[in-house]
Amino acid sequence: MKRWVLGILMAGLLAVAAPPTFAGTVTSTGSGNWSNASVWDASRVPVEGDDVVIAGGTVVNYDMYNPTVNCDSVTINASATLNVSSYLTGSDVLLTLSGDIKVLGGLYLEGTANVSIYSNSSVTWGDPEFKVLNVGESGRLTVSGNFKESEVSLDASTFAATGDSSLLIDRNPIGWATGDVLYIVDFSVSDNQEYVTINSYESTAVLLTGTLTYSYRPDSTKIFNLSRSAYLGAALRTEEANIRLVFDPAATIDIQYGEFGYFGESGASGFDTNEAEIVNIRGNVFHHATYSLTIQNLLADSVIEDNIAYQEHSTAFWVYANHQPLTLSHNIVLDSGDSSMVAAIFLAGSYPTTLNQCRVIDY
Repeated sequence: MKRWVLGILMAGLLAVAAPPTFAGTVTSTGSGNWSNASVWDASRVPVEGDDVVIAGGTVVNYDMYNPTVNCDSVTINASATLNVSSYLTGSDVLLTLSGDIKVLGGLYLEGTANVSIYSNSSVTWGDPEFKVLNVGESGRLTVSGNFKESEVSLDASTFAATGDSSLLIDRNPIGWATGDVLYIVDFSVSDNQEYVTINSYESTAVLLTGTLTYSYRPDSTKIFNLSRSAYLGAALRTEEANIRLVFDPAATIDIQYGEFGYFGESGASGFDTNEAEIVNIRGNVFHHATYSLTIQNLLADSVIEDNIAYQEHSTAFWVYANHQPLTLSHNIVLDSGDSSMVAAIFLAGSYPTTLNQCRVIDY
């Protein structure tokens, strides 16, 4: 079973084994620290194998540092809050996901706390009410999905026809998998573009779950893979969940090959990097948001590269008043899906922003 891991980074600390106990569902019955047994209906602190529920109307402060806690899942119900804060322990706090966490209430990170999401993991919000994931000053968000090759072409000898249920592509792409969503576009015909799903594939032969609506020429067609193995966003993936990722000054962002979907609300950014330090924003997919990525007042020279944004409602990449130079390299904006879109990439501010081979397609 997948694990949701909470731990503390403390150099030289030896692991201490937890006493044996029976795992189950453990629900908060009041507010307080995670380490306080009276907070939980089982009258004990959650242990390995537990499914943890933060009940509505309660606020739980994660303060564990020895031993680490390995839970099968964590659900934060509506009107509930889980605080992860180094201020509670005096040490760096590490919240690591190798399984899933479902957020219906609030998840907050403070101090040097950080959240890490790895392959085949997700943080999902299932409540339409407005939610914020706030990464506090000196906090860190790390997303490390599996590397995935984003763009291929049709095999030069192949014409993909309406009604076909397979594609022959020009190479065996790294990281592709059954269930991945592809966007196909033929640049020679303005209306020939569509989304398809991989049923299976072997080497350069891709079998689709359905059939093609349009035909595609090999010399003018590109195929983009829009799926990633680590996901933050709405649980249903069908409508915006009014989610915002907000980074306080001096927070750190290191996101690679993640998917960020259905973020933001009218007039607000889904992903706001104001005065944050960017280590990596590479290979990600942003979609179905008001503003996909708002980049403001960076603290150091940064490069944002190889990302894809699609089905956006206002602006895909918004760059404003940077304190340091920024390079946008090989980023792609696809299929706006909204006639009210303001701009694919909006640039403003006193420091230079360099655009290197960025593309806007079907916008």
